[in-house]
Amino acid sequence: MSLKYHSLVTLLGAVLVACGGGGGGGAGYTITGVAASGAAIAQGPVEVKCRVGTGSAVTALDGSYSVTILGGQGPCLLRATDPVTRTEFHSALEEDATVRIAHITPLSELVVARTLEMDPATAFGDPTGQPFSKLTADKLSEGISAAQAVVQAVGGESLTENPLKGTLRTATAEVQGSAIDRALDAIMATLAAADKAISDLAARLKHRSNSAADSVSNAGVSTTSLLNCPSARSGRVWVIDSFSNQAPKAYDLNFSDNTMTELGGSSSRITASTSASCVFAAGGKEFRIASSGIGIWQQSAGTQVTGFGVLVPMQPSVSLTAQSFTGKYGALAYLKASANGVDFTQAAPYGFTINSPGGPLIQGLQCQINSSGTDRLPVCTGIENQYALALVDQNCTSVQLTQASVAFDSGALRCTNSGGVDAYAIGYKSGGSSTLFLAINNFPIPIQGVSAATGLMVLSKVESALPLPQVASIAQGAFWEVSYDPTAPVDGKAPFAGGEVPASTISPIPGSNRSYRQTRGTSTYTHHLDAPTGGLIWSRTGASDYMVRLASPAGWSFAAEKVAALQGIGDIYKVSAQVRMP
Repeated sequence: MSLKYHSLVTLLGAVLVACGGGGGGGAGYTITGVAASGAAIAQGPVEVKCRVGTGSAVTALDGSYSVTILGGQGPCLLRATDPVTRTEFHSALEEDATVRIAHITPLSELVVARTLEMDPATAFGDPTGQPFSKLTADKLSEGISAAQAVVQAVGGESLTENPLKGTLRTATAEVQGSAIDRALDAIMATLAAADKAISDLAARLKHRSNSAADSVSNAGVSTTSLLNCPSARSGRVWVIDSFSNQAPKAYDLNFSDNTMTELGGSSSRITASTSASCVFAAGGKEFRIASSGIGIWQQSAGTQVTGFGVLVPMQPSVSLTAQSFTGKYGALAYLKASANGVDFTQAAPYGFTINSPGGPLIQGLQCQINSSGTDRLPVCTGIENQYALALVDQNCTSVQLTQASVAFDSGALRCTNSGGVDAYAIGYKSGGSSTLFLAINNFPIPIQGVSAATGLMVLSKVESALPLPQVASIAQGAFWEVSYDPTAPVDGKAPFAGGEVPASTISPIPGSNRSYRQTRGTSTYTHHLDAPTGGLIWSRTGASDYMVRLASPAGWSFAAEKVAALQGIGDIYKVSAQVRMP
């Protein structure tokens, strides 16, 4: 393992399981559904309390569950816990239900709050059983209408399906979800941009005197979006350069007057694309916004792309000190440095575990991008003890940032250590994801003739295996990609590039439940899930062409692909970021 990778480590260092409680198997009262929070709630616990009987299950990788209660009788209340964000969601099944389907989602949380006119968590924990008397088909229908109206109020597409019983297919890294799943994305992206939780909205909607629009407004959530793009919200955001040696910059986005204002600085006009959703430009940057609210941008000078990075809605209440950030992570790091006047990029996949709020990061894994054999996946190796111990020296503390003499509470952490590492850590929670973005200001590389590097590291929490995308022969949605290839000038091309990539088809690999193929244009990729470690996707298009991606079902991904070797330095990588088109 090279020293440069060691230094990076010190930076931050299904089969369905069903039935319990009231029993299972034989003739019983069976409830099925899907648990999702903007992404599938994979391998999360589901608990059911009925008028007669209780039961439990663990969801499959696609969020589906089934609970059978021997001798059970409805109505019922249900609770699912997202193992990633540790958020609880509730749902209900009406009395005398003929279709015993109950999806458990943020939308069902709103339905239950409106139907029972009380906090869903309080209702689920009520030992008297009083809430069951309100779980009639008529009252639930009123709650469903209110939840559908909330989707409309936040700028999402109109939802005509019943969010408790309609078709719910969750998105994967490659494929968009169903209409209900897209409505979940709209709700959760809106709340994330406002730094609010679904409980904040449910607390307003439970009062029947509040309309859906009033409930959204009273919860402190902006209903102004860009051309009916629910993931692009007014509010304060971070703009992070993938390679710049500076702190993230704070901006205010305002889609009421279409301005983007640097905190303490000047404003730029936001112009929206007339041909595509969730695409806008301001201050020389073009942004594409994923369903989670995360944006990818490219900077242009004339027709040349000169840089790219990430846009992240600011959440002052979310930081590494939150309990929801403990767990396992897949990670991908970009580093840019120079050796003897020649720029080069390094990229490396990692696996981490955060064992307590705020760190330290332990059980780190350094992973290869290339494989050691034609049919073998790359491997990950444990970090040597001396470097694991060096994490104790890591100092990540909350900072009161000042930008152009304007102080603000950001929720960011400043991370330094005695070896010279200097970075900012930004946490972001939306739907079923907890993500960390590390803007690396200084990263010493102990190789003669190499300057200290700058860069970006993205860590995405994964508590279960990645789900396979739905396989189909029809074309799936296209992506927009920005990239940096330091070898491109040799071929007369610009090192930075951006543009749409063609739509693709997904096909299965017989006998495999962890791999699939994707055909895009004239290229066919073989993708291996959770390789070389959890949360990453290892891909190859030929005997020697391979890349690693950190991909989110919420519509964004980052990738690294080996393109060359620099004498005395090591491998050089093309790095890229993608947003799935809506």
